[in-house]
Amino acid sequence: MGLCYHYGLFRQKLTDNKQSEIPDPWLEDTGWRIPTEKRFTVSFGKFDLAAVLWDIAVPGAYSGIANRLHLFDVEDPAPAPETGIDFDKTDIRRCLTSFLYPDDSDQAGRLLRVYQQYFMVSAGAQLILAELKERGYGPKELADHVVIQINDTHPSMVIPELVRLLTAEGLTMDEAVDQVRRTCAYTNHTILAEALEKWPLSFIKEVAPQLVPILEELDRRVRETCPDPKLAILDKDGLVHMAHLDIHYGFSVQQQDQRRHPPPVAGGLQPGAHRPHRRYHRPRLAQGPGEAGGPSRLPGRRGGAGEAGADEGGGEKAVRGPPARRPGGGAGPGEPL
Repeated sequence: MGLCYHYGLFRQKLTDNKQSEIPDPWLEDTGWRIPTEKRFTVSFGKFDLAAVLWDIAVPGAYSGIANRLHLFDVEDPAPAPETGIDFDKTDIRRCLTSFLYPDDSDQAGRLLRVYQQYFMVSAGAQLILAELKERGYGPKELADHVVIQINDTHPSMVIPELVRLLTAEGLTMDEAVDQVRRTCAYTNHTILAEALEKWPLSFIKEVAPQLVPILEELDRRVRETCPDPKLAILDKDGLVHMAHLDIHYGFSVQQQDQRRHPPPVAGGLQPGAHRPHRRYHRPRLAQGPGEAGGPSRLPGRRGGAGEAGADEGGGEKAVRGPPARRPGGGAGPGEPL
């Protein structure tokens, strides 16, 4: 799952050996998007916004089958900027899905990132629970039929959002946390700060205040079993450590080093596709992960062929079918989850 960005990242234009950025309007009225007639209400702190679901068919090679990539959009998207890629980052209702990775050098840009992330995970979580219900399963069976793969920390708010939605369905806090912990898995692809986000709790209070008491409760539970403040979800400076949230409340955590990938070779192999070139730097992602109670959730293995992935917007994907194997009966290296 992800967001339907209207103007991509940007289109590069070179004039007199100088780069300028212009919008890349790749969407057309008769393009790839398939309307689904589905929409979900995402409640922000000061207003609600409808998330409109579009699908894009992703065909398998020579299989005659196409999966669907779910992309959410706002109802009334803004037109492309007249010049460059500057736009009103405070116009959340219309500009939320304008650009992938908008400039976050100011507070408006950073807040927009949080709005984008919560819009995606709230709509996605609602879709997952709706499809679970359509198939005749209840919220207490979520972990038996769904796996949510969190790629880097952009979709991390799906954890408290799912807890919120499940408790609204009648589960106790303990039951909701258990379901979420057995549903979510996390992969870290780089130790750069961009992939290990730390958002001010004040941003969450503005964008999605309903998540704040849940984050505080999740942090309290972590501190009971893991008193080391370096592994807390909420730190003394009022920052929410998204990677710590994923580590403590995921059934599997993987770290993949992309610095040592070989170049592409003949036969269509992509960088990093060959298993021996994947390395893991667990100590740099989190010190002492096993201290959180129970076995470490950093198994140091690559994802298998059945691993759920994400679009470049950082989205999460639900995998439905046979129950995923959890620690104690987990998939080995290269096996599908």
